[in-house]
Amino acid sequence: MKKKVVEPSFEEAQEKLESFIRQMEEGDLALQDLVDHYEQAMGWLQICGKHLKNAELKIATVKEKYGVIEENPLEDQ
Repeated sequence: MKKKVVEPSFEEAQEKLESFIRQMEEGDLALQDLVDHYEQAMGWLQICGKHLKNAELKIATVKEKYGVIEENPLEDQ
């Protein structure tokens, strides 16, 4: 029986991605570690992108279903 893989939330993936980027920017990693971090960061970036695309599609569906509410900026009084 296969175990169901639970994908991390957007926030979890973003946190991991930011952590890898910080470590890479510090400049303390050996070249191979830097390449490994880059590869892992790209995986987290892909997960973030998937979550964002799903959110965009859901928003588009809601807009299509309910129509678009026009935004009127508040006027200064």
